[in-house]
Amino acid sequence: MAGYRSEIIYTPPMMANWAKVLGKAQARSEGDEPMWSIDLLGDPNDEAIEKLRNQIRGFMVEAHGAKPKVSANGMPLKRHEEKNDHGEKEPTGMLVLKAKRKLINKAQGLENAGPTVLDSQCNKWPEAELIGNGSTVIAKIHFWGWSRAGEGVGLSCELHALQVVKHVPYSREQPADAGFGVVPGGAVAPITDPEAAEFSQQLTAAAQAAEEELPF
Repeated sequence: MAGYRSEIIYTPPMMANWAKVLGKAQARSEGDEPMWSIDLLGDPNDEAIEKLRNQIRGFMVEAHGAKPKVSANGMPLKRHEEKNDHGEKEPTGMLVLKAKRKLINKAQGLENAGPTVLDSQCNKWPEAELIGNGSTVIAKIHFWGWSRAGEGVGLSCELHALQVVKHVPYSREQPADAGFGVVPGGAVAPITDPEAAEFSQQLTAAAQAAEEELPF
């Protein structure tokens, strides 16, 4: 049903992934609308996550009837996948709920404010302290229904607020070893510093001269 909007609910604690909820709204990819967004991961064997899934199914029935033709992208809580070493997507065993809040509210023609982000004591979360993957959060959300000809129906998840229960700092830096281990006897990077290279050459020359002076 077009225009359907569920009640506002709070998720159980879930793992945060790709959190873009602080500061200005951002486009995920070139050409996308600016929005705030987060992927929320949960264990399907967790009773609280199963309760959330059943609640979303109930919203689907409220919006589209008892036997809706659900689009492939219509169920907001679905199997989570990540790319393997070969670039192919594989299930991780988790479920993912993609929550977002667009900058422009097209229905009202107004600009949305960003989601409220609080810490575990309900204090405002600082914008400069980004939320890294693996953090634990609770989300305040609602769902709205949509229908697309030839595709089916579905629900999308609107993000209102987040509470950070456990924080993992976000880091732009990659580890120096990139996850590799040391290979004994392997190749060593050439010296590129001119002074170090000159010193190395002097040592080599001195060693060669010493060998030439040996009587045997």
